[in-house]
Amino acid sequence: MERAKIYFEKYELNGNHKDIYKALDYLVTVDQKMIDEYKVTDEQSILQFYLESGVSFLNLGMEATYQLYVLTKDKKYAQQFLSYSDKKKSSLMYRDKQMTTLSHEKSNTENEKLIQLNATIKEEMLNGYRGNARFNLAVQKYMDIEAKLLKKKGKYVGKDDLGALTVANIREVQKKLDDNEVILDISQNGNDIYYLFIKNESLELKKISLSDSDLNTADRYLSGMQKKAKPGLLSDTLDSILLPNLVQTSLKKNVTIIPDGIFHQLALSSLLGEKYNVSYLPALKFKEKEKNSENKSGTKVAIFAFSDPETIESIRRTTLIELPGTYKESVAVQKKYPDAQLFTGYRATKKNFIKAYMDPETEYIHLAVHGIANSSKKEDIKLYFRTSSGGLDSLFGFELLRYKSSVKKIVLSACESGKGRYIEGEGNYTLARYFMINGATEVVSSVHLLADDSWMGNSGVIRYVVR
Repeated sequence: MERAKIYFEKYELNGNHKDIYKALDYLVTVDQKMIDEYKVTDEQSILQFYLESGVSFLNLGMEATYQLYVLTKDKKYAQQFLSYSDKKKSSLMYRDKQMTTLSHEKSNTENEKLIQLNATIKEEMLNGYRGNARFNLAVQKYMDIEAKLLKKKGKYVGKDDLGALTVANIREVQKKLDDNEVILDISQNGNDIYYLFIKNESLELKKISLSDSDLNTADRYLSGMQKKAKPGLLSDTLDSILLPNLVQTSLKKNVTIIPDGIFHQLALSSLLGEKYNVSYLPALKFKEKEKNSENKSGTKVAIFAFSDPETIESIRRTTLIELPGTYKESVAVQKKYPDAQLFTGYRATKKNFIKAYMDPETEYIHLAVHGIANSSKKEDIKLYFRTSSGGLDSLFGFELLRYKSSVKKIVLSACESGKGRYIEGEGNYTLARYFMINGATEVVSSVHLLADDSWMGNSGVIRYVVR
């Protein structure tokens, strides 16, 4: 990798095209070596390269392929760019998804145990108990099962199992896009922002370089939006910084955004306005799987509301305020789905949610409850349900990995349900992330604090459900 850096620096100094081609040759060699190694070692070892020493490698790969795309306009460099940016964004997420899918699809007892142990390990780390007896026991059991599976399966891993290391084929994705659809894949490398536009008939890769002042301004404005400012109030400033004209002129009616870095803090739909239908994905690979999915879900709908007339009028109180608007919201949603199961107040329990979530006939779950995201701890993201006795019960994102679910549509009408800690190479730790790992293809969430009546007016929740 050091040789790649040297040749790239030479190119920046003298502009000799031979040097940037040499730099890319070395990068491709390293990348291929990691995939070859993967065939005879476990995936975790390869991911450690990408997650630790590999971030700078992936950043260099993005810049080198971008420069070659600008020089040649050859689309193969856009595909290579994606191979670096995709792995940088969510390599670890791929591992979680691959392991969960393997367990759920094959109903393999050992793999199901791995899922349970993985959740236990995450829970102990969240509580600050890394290294205690329960943590060490879970890790040892996890390693024992992995060793057992390795003996049973053999060391070679087939092409179809390269979950974390393969990326989507752009051309295959393009074939399935309609004329009014564009995928905007955003990647951030320090002050550099890359925009990859994927349409059915064309491909564009653009870059802007922000000043430190622009980045600080964007951070400051985003903090204001998340605390109390109304969506759109700060849009002019953020538009000019994060969505300049070179971006907006390439958009279409239906936009799928794959965010990175600072863009995880912002609901871009609040800047683009109602003339665009905006959706989000963690990586292009998930779009490919969404298009190819043949999994059928059921027809049941389950609606959960934190409050109802009984809890609002009760003298029993929790540490969290009542949310009268959640009951009104749930009733409004039920009008669209008259046969839906409605769980409000003391019936909006974690137990009832898990039962509905694991029911193979459930297609859609609507959650109008409290949500909290602790940006300092990546796993401290949760929803709050009731207990039947009037208390509170929390559901952490990682707990979802324990449950097999065929639910495809989730609406998280809860504060900060789309917010979480972003880590290079691992992606954005949000509740939406875990629902998608577990198979959901449509997840509605919010990066902001929501007012109790935010389901009305401009939030779009009810309009989305009706659509």
